[in-house]
Amino acid sequence: MTHSTLFQLNARDLKSEAEVETRLLLPLFADLGYPQTAIVPKKQLPPLLAFSGSKKSTIEADFLLLRKDKTAKVVVETKDPKKSIQDAWGQAASYALSYNSDKNDTEKIKWLLISNGHITSLYQPDSNRPIVTLRLSDFVSGSPPYVALRSYIKHISDDEVITGGLAFNVVSPSDLNNLFNECHDLVWKKEKLSPTDAFF
Repeated sequence: MTHSTLFQLNARDLKSEAEVETRLLLPLFADLGYPQTAIVPKKQLPPLLAFSGSKKSTIEADFLLLRKDKTAKVVVETKDPKKSIQDAWGQAASYALSYNSDKNDTEKIKWLLISNGHITSLYQPDSNRPIVTLRLSDFVSGSPPYVALRSYIKHISDDEVITGGLAFNVVSPSDLNNLFNECHDLVWKKEKLSPTDAFF
């Protein structure tokens, strides 16, 4: 299947790097909760210096996705649909390494997202082994690869949620079982369901 029902997109609609950016990645960023102000395109990103021995070169990224505090969270590299995404890992990792060199841990780029439209993979900057890989057909609400991708790079991740809302307390297994039994009994009595139906 070469179709994304989430973005109403067919593989035949992706013929160039620009089409991957506009038809897949920009809708993906929106679905991940990134506002326009948290998506920095290539035109607004200064090139960074990378050093290899005594040689230095400039490297660019196609997008940076920002946290709420405006620090970079994800570097995004887009490839032509005919090219392998593995070839882009070095460029994205070099960009993250150069960017992170003078940042503290909370400001560093944590993820590399590389896509050619047909294959999209998420990496950590220090490993060329993907954490999760999606085909175009995996961009479906509820698909395990897409759920995994969202859990890593959605705009507000669990580790960035501001505390002060709901209090979370550790509950013993016996207290948890008692709470479950009370809820079960309440649903069973109130809804007049059989125990099996009340359980479900």
